[in-house]
Amino acid sequence: MSEETGRTRRTFLKLTGAAAAGTALATPAAAASDDWRVVDSGVGTTLYDAAMTSEGPYAVGAGGLVLARRRDGWQPVLERGPTVQSNPLRGCDVTDDGRHLWFCGGSGVIGQYDVVEEELTDYSAPMGKTSTWRNLAVRGDAGSESVYLVNGSGEFLAGTKTSAGGMDWGDVVKPGGGSSAPGIDFWSEDDGYVCDTSSMVYRTQDGGQTWTTVGINGASVSLYDVAVRNEGDLDVAGGNGTIYRLNDGDGKGWKRKNVGEETVLAVYRTGAEGGLGCGTGGYVYDRKKNKWDRVETPTTNTLRGVATGDSGEYPQVAVGDSGTIVERGTYTADLPHTVSLSADSSLEYRLEVDGAVVATGDVESGDTVTNRTTRFSVDTVTGALTSGDTDTYDYSGEIVDLEVTSGDASALSVTVDGSESSLKRLASEPWTEVASPTGKTLEGVVQTVEGPYAVGSGGEVLARRADGWDLVLESGPTTESNPLTGAAVSDDGRNVWFCGGSGVIGQYDVVDEQVTDYSAPNGKTSTWEDLAVTGAAGSETVHLVNGSGEYLTGTKTSAGGMDWGSAFKPGGGSSMKAVTFLDASTGYIVDTNAKVYETTNGGDSFTVVGIDGGSVGLYGVDATATDDVVAAGGDGTLFRYNGAVWTKLYAGGNQLNDVSLDGPDGLTCGAGGTVWELSQDGWEPVETPVTAPLSGVSLDTTGTYPDVAVGASGTILERGGYTATPSDTLTISTTDGSEVAYRIEVDGVVEKADGADAGDSVADGTVEGSVGGTDLDDGYRFSGDIVDFTVTSGDPSALAIEVNDESQTVGQLSAAGWTEAASPTGNGLNGAAVGADGPYAVSGGGEVLARRDDGWTVVTTFPGGGNTFALTCADASSNGGNVWFAGASGAVGRYDTATGTVSDYSAPKGKTSTWEAVAVAGPAGAETLFLANGSGEVLTGTNNAGVVTWGDVKKPGGGSSIKGGTALDASTAYFVDTNAKVYETTDGGESWSTVGITGGTVGLYGVGAGSTEDISVAGGDGSVLRYNGAVWTRLDVADGGFTALVRDGGNALAVGGSGRIYRRTWDGWEREETPAAVTLDGVALGGAFPDVAVGSSGTIFERRL
Repeated sequence: MSEETGRTRRTFLKLTGAAAAGTALATPAAAASDDWRVVDSGVGTTLYDAAMTSEGPYAVGAGGLVLARRRDGWQPVLERGPTVQSNPLRGCDVTDDGRHLWFCGGSGVIGQYDVVEEELTDYSAPMGKTSTWRNLAVRGDAGSESVYLVNGSGEFLAGTKTSAGGMDWGDVVKPGGGSSAPGIDFWSEDDGYVCDTSSMVYRTQDGGQTWTTVGINGASVSLYDVAVRNEGDLDVAGGNGTIYRLNDGDGKGWKRKNVGEETVLAVYRTGAEGGLGCGTGGYVYDRKKNKWDRVETPTTNTLRGVATGDSGEYPQVAVGDSGTIVERGTYTADLPHTVSLSADSSLEYRLEVDGAVVATGDVESGDTVTNRTTRFSVDTVTGALTSGDTDTYDYSGEIVDLEVTSGDASALSVTVDGSESSLKRLASEPWTEVASPTGKTLEGVVQTVEGPYAVGSGGEVLARRADGWDLVLESGPTTESNPLTGAAVSDDGRNVWFCGGSGVIGQYDVVDEQVTDYSAPNGKTSTWEDLAVTGAAGSETVHLVNGSGEYLTGTKTSAGGMDWGSAFKPGGGSSMKAVTFLDASTGYIVDTNAKVYETTNGGDSFTVVGIDGGSVGLYGVDATATDDVVAAGGDGTLFRYNGAVWTKLYAGGNQLNDVSLDGPDGLTCGAGGTVWELSQDGWEPVETPVTAPLSGVSLDTTGTYPDVAVGASGTILERGGYTATPSDTLTISTTDGSEVAYRIEVDGVVEKADGADAGDSVADGTVEGSVGGTDLDDGYRFSGDIVDFTVTSGDPSALAIEVNDESQTVGQLSAAGWTEAASPTGNGLNGAAVGADGPYAVSGGGEVLARRDDGWTVVTTFPGGGNTFALTCADASSNGGNVWFAGASGAVGRYDTATGTVSDYSAPKGKTSTWEAVAVAGPAGAETLFLANGSGEVLTGTNNAGVVTWGDVKKPGGGSSIKGGTALDASTAYFVDTNAKVYETTDGGESWSTVGITGGTVGLYGVGAGSTEDISVAGGDGSVLRYNGAVWTRLDVADGGFTALVRDGGNALAVGGSGRIYRRTWDGWEREETPAAVTLDGVALGGAFPDVAVGSSGTIFERRL
């Protein structure tokens, strides 16, 4: 009820719901509970109207203010109105069940506030009407209500809530001649009354489509409010201390009641005979037994609206100028929320609530509740639990902190209003800035199964480990250092996807720690601004948006590639900045033209769902359901979509760049270090320690990782701790039961897992243990990297080691260094292989060298008889019985490691050009040989007890020099050439196909394969390119070119100039220290023998475990 928005208020029919936190403490200014007293509203602006909801009284006023009465005082729940433009709110009313508070006001503002969920919905400017709405009436329960509005031009508009949550508005009509209509009330969905400032009262019986004038003849005063009980029972408030009453039932027509000289601005009816009103001079008016009486209050300020109800659980209120609120009666309603705490072991706790708290019967006498004494303090509970014990408290407001002050925090269980909660969710943990491994801007962050990952400028990808943040990718999937602008994660949290400049798209498997490059799909090289992912790792669908307003989707194939669709523009071409998908079908995109696009068919088509009248760029979007979509705006506002209408939520004025939602929780971040949090009380600002712009934010949903926000200059903010159990696993066993002792060093956290016994020790990242005998295996969990694995006693070859269920060797995990061995030659060594009796190498002088117990020796010079051919390459049969080598002038030879005999197979098929690569598959005496030369020719031969049958010469490519080869088996082999081509045969060399590298420009010099879906090639620019059977991914590994690469399962070595040796570990490629900066041209993995790298001037490096 209000002046010029003075009005009646109907009692809601049912008391339900939950109240929220109080931040303003009501303090009585006059005494007894039966009398009117002034209470502290906490504001100084005019309050125009009030209403009684299922959660108690609410008031609305100037600046878009909405106040709620809590058990311990009045609290502002909205400070700027539904449009966050601070338009004054002139009138309010509630649904029949008291759940939805509706209000209206200046510039066409109309809003609905759900007092149970504490959610605002904006319905402003219906039918384009932006004049001031003076008042409104509401009929029906929440969700199916009808709303009736009148404005300062005497216009009337009615609307009914749709099943989707929107409003179906009718036509604007004028009940009278156009005078301002400040009073309206309806007693059914069809029947209602309006009064205006020209002393007229109008009646409708068809929901406002038509109106008839029903008085008031001779009134001669402005009318401000109307309160109706039924068709023939209503009261109208007017000037000069008059209240008019109409009771057609007794046939006496209108009656005038003088209640004083002051203007009556609001009237409200309770029951058949009761009522309440207010007006100027601080007076209220009581209606008892059909008679109105003036009552003095402790204020002389004008009172403009009243609220009362039938339950008696809440005080009656009148509100008015300068934030004045007077109350009569007390707040006796039960507190709406319940929190229960229980424990598996003894502990002590501390609970803080910004509302009121009372203990229930099951709380021990030693537990205490300390009530707040000021508006800005909190109610505090301190208590203790024993095993199996439960403490329960009723409260209003919000739990602002929960802390275990003594005992094991993990033993605490928490439920709020019957739903499971957690210490992490309720604890008030601050945002802190943590050490960052980069100074470059970070643009996006996601939560994975292994913890948070962040992406940013320069193509950097960061991972949060137990001991801090680690740089896992330095230059993006293309190694071109294109900026990464967006990140998303597969449904199972295993694959992080990222996108960015020059069409970059990449996938990083956080378990296997492998990157796959999917850049420039369909040739699109513009900047991808963001992406969303649906589906589990291996079957993802990826949704991309770019700065040209284009959308593209692709689905992972069974082979690991991507089946991309065609890019199209859902809108007019404005830059699309963010995309999110709820599931495989439903997703949302936002752009810089204030548009939000929705798809419900997996991206086949989009429709515009908002934002009508929007003028701000949108930079972030997330959704928990089709009726809960939130977009982040460049002017510091959040927009929420309920499936039908958009509501603008003010969030501080700084540009917002990202939003992250998870059920009832949410975070948004932006310029100036801004972070806002969605809590029970709506979106609230959170203090952060930085002013740097924040670009990405992510909520942890597991309770084991921190929430994270990232931004400029490598800024990383965290809230909460990293409590996850280390996820990497290490298992050690022996293959023959022999005793082997070991020592392991980890640069992160390590702890015992299944199998590790009391005799195995773990301290400060170092493990010392043993396996063998009755100790079958040892297990550990760790984070970070294994920096060294040393066998301190026993046979290293007896160990079986698995890291994350993948087989490893001591050599892969050891930090054992390379040493230079004495060489019997000064000729350059070009190739190496490992025979049954140890490593071998071949030289440009035709020498074949072998590693014996006492060192290296020349076992033959090929082909002998005083002639020499420069040898360029070597490989061994699968059992090491034969070492094969090839080179200049068509040289091909075999060295039998058992007998020491040499066989000459030179110039096969008459080919006398230099063979650059040889690959061997099969055991000695039954090998398949694959030879390639500098003219790009390939020749295959089959050895049968020393007789080789040669096939036809093939040329897989255009004739570029082939420099490296490997064979998986007798059917499958690979060669690489200097034109960035990789050739594959799967029929023993009968035919060859090109499997890469599209767009490649670098010469390739080595190749190794673990399977047809795991191929590595070494580039002359220091890159290693990996093929997963569908796509190639490039890694910039070294700062100089590679000349050779060798693989054995997951174990691999690559070598090049300046003594360069890189080893492939379970955690990626890592450079190893070598004793000299010489050019290395050949490499071999030793297995039970030393690893070997050979090169210029007879150089031999060894690494013995």
